[in-house]
Amino acid sequence: MAFHGSSNNIVQVKSTTTNSIWTASVGSNTYTEVGSLNISIAPKFSTSNVLLLLTVSYDWDRDNGGGGFIFYRGNTKLTNAIGNSYSNMYQVSSGMMANPNHDQTIMNNTLMFLDGPGTTSSITYKVRVHNCNDGGNRRIVVNGARAGNGTISNQWDDGRAISTYVAMEIAA
Repeated sequence: MAFHGSSNNIVQVKSTTTNSIWTASVGSNTYTEVGSLNISIAPKFSTSNVLLLLTVSYDWDRDNGGGGFIFYRGNTKLTNAIGNSYSNMYQVSSGMMANPNHDQTIMNNTLMFLDGPGTTSSITYKVRVHNCNDGGNRRIVVNGARAGNGTISNQWDDGRAISTYVAMEIAA
């Protein structure tokens, strides 16, 4: 199949799936890079768009939303990929769900965004997690459940999961 830069054709697809556990203590009103969730792509055409598709499995110790995931191109926040500014509200690409009992719940978020990087150089897309300003650190576990005390759970009724990140170049 030849692409020749025709409009709306898929030029290339990069994908990464991780089943490894990643955990961090996320400070109040901070943006922490999720080390296991990044993907690189070198667009063939400077006019191409890159469709980002992310499914992340996680657990954390918030009993209300209070945070979310944000797309980054390198170390630059994709400002078109976050909600608009309003009053004191925080801005993310996708909000995180609440875990009312702080224990043993793997949650899942799916994020999509169409980026126009305007380059043929290699790009690394990253994901950061945000904990809104609530006065304290919050523990997050990616790809697994956490126990009530904040450690990674190993109980028989707790699960492990995967997270998948796809970058798809689409000729404009």
